Amino acid sequence: SLKKEEGRRKKEEGRRQKAEGRRQKEEGRRQKAEGRRQKAEGRR
Repeated sequence: SLKKEEGRRKKEEGRRQKAEGRRQKEEGRRQKAEGRRQKAEGRR
C-alpha cells in the first residue's frame, strides 16, 4: 500500500536529518576547539 511506503520514507528522512544534525554538531565542536587552539598559539 502507498501509505506504508510514505511512512517508511518519512521515517528514513527523519533518521537522515538526525544524523546530519549530529554531524553538524560534531563539526561545530571541532571548529570551536580549533579556534581555542589557535588562540592559545597566538598567546605564546
